[in-house]
Amino acid sequence: MTDRNNGSKELAALKQARAEFESAAHELVDANRKGRAMGQRYTAEMGVAAEQLSVMQQRLK
Repeated sequence: MTDRNNGSKELAALKQARAEFESAAHELVDANRKGRAMGQRYTAEMGVAAEQLSVMQQRLK
């Protein structure tokens, strides 16, 4: 039963990490759109969003 509980916890953690990754990806897309609308290729907001996306990507590995 412990193995099953551990498997469930691992699956839940993976689902959570994936949801956080997807959220971070959407934040980066939104930041990119805002920056482009202002005529900028790169903004601090994009940098923060890119860093968050990188962290979430590492969690999925």
